[in-house]
Amino acid sequence: MMKKIIAVICVAVMALAVFTACSKQSKTDTSTTSETNVQTTEAAEKVAFPTGTFENEEIRYVINKDGSGEVVHKDNGTGVAIEYKEKTDSNTVTVSFGSPDDTEDIAYEVPDEDTLILKYADGKTYTLKRAEKEDNDDKGKTSLAGTWSDSSVTYVFREDGSGEITDNNKGIGTPFEYEVDGENITFHMGSADDNTKATFSISGNTLTINYADGNTDVVTAENL
Repeated sequence: MMKKIIAVICVAVMALAVFTACSKQSKTDTSTTSETNVQTTEAAEKVAFPTGTFENEEIRYVINKDGSGEVVHKDNGTGVAIEYKEKTDSNTVTVSFGSPDDTEDIAYEVPDEDTLILKYADGKTYTLKRAEKEDNDDKGKTSLAGTWSDSSVTYVFREDGSGEITDNNKGIGTPFEYEVDGENITFHMGSADDNTKATFSISGNTLTINYADGNTDVVTAENL
């Protein structure tokens, strides 16, 4: 009789041990699943691609709200028009550099509203800071500095007297230096030896440039 009681007790102890082990495993699996879900949620968090002008000592990105923009390499002053499209399922943009044949997917991070990190497929990474914003009053822009464009041409004027003009149809950019004297402006297109004369006027957010050869560009301020 005693042997039967001992056998029953042993079976009960073994069953309890198995139950306890299964419970611990179940909790571990649940915890692991929960952690995995949290990591997946964090990885899937989507951040909007910012617009504006971002730059560092090497490169400047001008990113417009309409999916257009410009990239300027500061070492040689060359600029190229870009078109970009933001992917909906990841923090990635598809960028066309001057031509649909020159396209690259670029991953990005936005640590804060004034910082943009671009990660190219070849491993190159640029950490860019937002350029200082120009002051605008209720009547629109009050200086040349900024980006102005229409369907065919984009002008970028900077406070330091430098800039670029880009043929939007060809995606070709030309750097310039400029000097302002009242309503008169002199462009040094691509070289200090070039002296292209023009007059300009600003009405609201519209810039009109009348060149001495008779050509006129009427462009609108961007990112106001």
